[in-house]
Amino acid sequence: MRHHPCTFILIALALSAGCGNQSTGPTGNKAELAVSLTGVTGTRTDVGFSYSLTVHIDNKGSVAATVNNLTIALAAASALGTTTVLNPFTGKVPAAGSMDSRIITVTDDVAGHSYASTISAAVTFTDDAQNTGTETGTATLAPLAACCTMRGTVTETAPTSTTPVVGATITITNGSNTGTTATTDANGQFTFSNVQGTMTLRASAANYDDATQTITMTTDRTDIAFQMAPVVQTRNDTFSDTVAPDSPVCQSFNADGRLPCKEYVLSIHGSEVVEAVLRWDDPNPQSWTLALDLEREPGTGQTDRVAISHFSSGNQEQVSVILPAGAVYTLRVLYQGTLGPQNPQPYTLNVRRGPP
Repeated sequence: MRHHPCTFILIALALSAGCGNQSTGPTGNKAELAVSLTGVTGTRTDVGFSYSLTVHIDNKGSVAATVNNLTIALAAASALGTTTVLNPFTGKVPAAGSMDSRIITVTDDVAGHSYASTISAAVTFTDDAQNTGTETGTATLAPLAACCTMRGTVTETAPTSTTPVVGATITITNGSNTGTTATTDANGQFTFSNVQGTMTLRASAANYDDATQTITMTTDRTDIAFQMAPVVQTRNDTFSDTVAPDSPVCQSFNADGRLPCKEYVLSIHGSEVVEAVLRWDDPNPQSWTLALDLEREPGTGQTDRVAISHFSSGNQEQVSVILPAGAVYTLRVLYQGTLGPQNPQPYTLNVRRGPP
């Protein structure tokens, strides 16, 4: 904790006078001090909590006393720490009189600390008769008012940035709410209550790269957004289907792409190697019935065509490319027709994807 002068909003105060005079030294005249706390305040900060108070000393004794040391202690369910205040008083506490300290501010910026429930001041003194002692005063603080509510959404990165990430864990990794977590629902949404200050959030989910961001909460917010990139993994997919002369025609910038076809969409979040092999059975080993086309959406220009394999031999077409991240691609099985009757053509398409 550190201390510096400042003024904060009054939140609660319950005073208890210091315990009986714990003094030692010569007998006879002596100071009799009682310590209490006034003007106790508390608030959240960007990094923790701040407390402000004034220490009041009543001297019912017959001699004046000099304050040698003032220690401020914070406690919640357990002790949070102490700090020594330099030069809190000006002059002596007069006999049969009283004295107030300057306004004292103590800041607790230790990660993981909760808001204090009590704050105490221990005053060590020596009176003019050379008696010494320590007296303590304590104030009890009511809980801070609730603030603030955070609502946010977690989606995938482009090109599927509207797809929610369900079951992601959002963790506050620093600040006064360290360790607090929330889980996204079926819409990728999450909520935190009673959070304030500056904090770092980490979003994590199986098969996604973690995402982090630092935010400041001074009022309710609903604009917190995360985007998480799916981890690029090696996968093999096999599709068996039939394309025919009356299948829907593909939209393409080029006539050789505007043919009856079947389409397979590839959403590429991170750079990937894509290897696609198209096979079909035909009595004619050079039938050229089918072609394999790979285009980047929207597929409206020459630069959108990534690869095309057609007029190969052996009833097989193949493409192998490295696709950059952040785009949607479409693999198209095109029906080119044959020299003979135009019949539906069954095929098998194997697509292997993985890191470069």
